[in-house]
Amino acid sequence: MDTINEEVEIDLVRLFLSLMHKWKALLIFSIIFGALGYCYKYYTIEYSSIPFEEVDKQFKIERTIIKDGREQKETSKVSYKLYKEDYYAKKADYEQKVKSVEHNKSVLNDEIAVLENNLKVKRFYLENSVLYNCDPSNYTEKIYYYTIRDNTNSKNTNSKISVKEAKKVSGSLENLDTASSVINYAKTLLYTAEYIKDFSQVLNLPNDLTKAHIAELISFNAIDPYSFSITFKGNSQEMISLLENVKEKFDKALIDFYGNDYVIRQEIISSDKNYNQGLINYKIDQDKELKELETNLVSKKLALDQQVMPIPYEGMGEPLIDLEKFKNKKKLIFGLAGIALGLFLGLCFYTFKYLFSGKLRDDTYISKCTGIVNLGTVHKSEFSKENADEIHKITESVFIKCKDSKSVAVVSSLRAIDCTSVASGIKKILSSNNIDITFVGVSSVVDVSKADAVIFMEKLDISNCENVLRAVNHVKFIGKDIIGIVYA
Repeated sequence: MDTINEEVEIDLVRLFLSLMHKWKALLIFSIIFGALGYCYKYYTIEYSSIPFEEVDKQFKIERTIIKDGREQKETSKVSYKLYKEDYYAKKADYEQKVKSVEHNKSVLNDEIAVLENNLKVKRFYLENSVLYNCDPSNYTEKIYYYTIRDNTNSKNTNSKISVKEAKKVSGSLENLDTASSVINYAKTLLYTAEYIKDFSQVLNLPNDLTKAHIAELISFNAIDPYSFSITFKGNSQEMISLLENVKEKFDKALIDFYGNDYVIRQEIISSDKNYNQGLINYKIDQDKELKELETNLVSKKLALDQQVMPIPYEGMGEPLIDLEKFKNKKKLIFGLAGIALGLFLGLCFYTFKYLFSGKLRDDTYISKCTGIVNLGTVHKSEFSKENADEIHKITESVFIKCKDSKSVAVVSSLRAIDCTSVASGIKKILSSNNIDITFVGVSSVVDVSKADAVIFMEKLDISNCENVLRAVNHVKFIGKDIIGIVYA
């Protein structure tokens, strides 16, 4: 009986095929456990006392916390409600930062456009400015003093005025009599487009020059409500003379406007050509203004380059998870997990059953243990197809071995229904030769004592090894000849 304890090698291919043969049972296992898993999750979601959106540790979010005085990122799992709030908070914060950057860029671009235009105008002005490009040693100016009084006040007119007072810049007429139509009219007339054009033409300056190019050469200074001075500036006496040509037209316009009711007096109170320190200061101021414009432009462009879009937050672009879809996903996951668990348990059940059931596993094991001959194998496994040629070989082998016998006992642990084809084939060939055949179970091998020969008939994956080995040893013990074993 020691041979019973001989180790049996496990054929993994046969094990796999055996498990696949149980696919219907495995499918039932999977469906049952899948349905249980789905129903369990459905119940916990739909019938829980806590609304599912408030169930904690369902969604992962990242937060910034202050720890040990430093900002740190912390990832935690929260409820759907907090996840939704965090989602919209991050989105709103990011969009606000983007809008802020875009607004700053827009403002800076507008400021840069204004500065570039101002810089362009300033450079154009300086390139064509007579005073800016004038040598201080060639600077020339001529001041005309005007007084306009009605006939009743003409005797009180002071014809003497200092050069300093004539050059006084009033800046605004608010310091004078606001009702002084004389000053208002004279100043407006001097700087009309007609006279600006006339001054440009006599100086042979382009018509597209700004008013500032002419205004810098012709200064208007209000002295009192009825008196003013006009200063002509240039880089030579010839330029002053050209400007005086237009002044004659201006003088005529004043006379025509006021007529005989007013007395218009004018006189030259200064005509100088000297090294002018004020012109040098003027140039310094203009260079300073140009430098400030250039510096501001560079500063604005640098500020524009520093306007960068905010760093996208984690999960940006991902849509907000729909709670209903998430519920269905959870249910589906539990359903699939149940299917996997059912399949796993089914595989485990049939694997252990296969390994520890004590069944025959191949058609060489009994032969190795007992030394009896293997006459043939009809089914290589319980789930394999029947081999018709193998049945024919078995019946012929049995006939040859038993042709001199009068009776043969077929010992098997199987039911008749499990080996119909082989059993009927053996019975047919032995009966046709007048040989008695008796089918005996392994539990009643006493009946083999009257037989001349013994044949064992078993089936792989069904027959029990221990029972068959005991029956073989018992037949040998009573001295009966065993022709071989047939695997139906």
